[in-house]
Amino acid sequence: MRAGGAGEAGEAAGAGDMDSPVRSAPSAPPAPGITLPDLLILVVALALLLAVVVPELSAWRRRSLEGGMRAALQQLATAEASYFYDHRVYSADPAQLRAAGFQPGLGVRVVVREATAGGWSATATRAGTPVQCALFVRQAAPVGAARTPGETVCR
Repeated sequence: MRAGGAGEAGEAAGAGDMDSPVRSAPSAPPAPGITLPDLLILVVALALLLAVVVPELSAWRRRSLEGGMRAALQQLATAEASYFYDHRVYSADPAQLRAAGFQPGLGVRVVVREATAGGWSATATRAGTPVQCALFVRQAAPVGAARTPGETVCR
């Protein structure tokens, strides 16, 4: 029995060695950092974000510049009204209108196209933008895209 027992034990030990999986040295954990697929996903996400944000920023900038031109024309309207009450005629001279409080915003160019006792018209532009704002009052000839007296229109 002893021989059989030893043989069985030897077989069991030998069989156990063959059935056990082969163990290799433990692998090192992956190196920290960004993999190529991670980087690709990041670049695509940033590109999509920029595709949405850049046009929005351009629109905000355009609206801001347009607002400055509208404000300059409204300030001109106030100065023209003040000048008219003093002289009974509208002025086309920027120096006379500055004395009445007109000071266009930085970079805004305002041109008075017509100024008579019957009304006035003007346009406002800004370098670097294709937008032009226009305003006319009373019997002055319409200018730019403006078609209704007293309404500031930008295009």
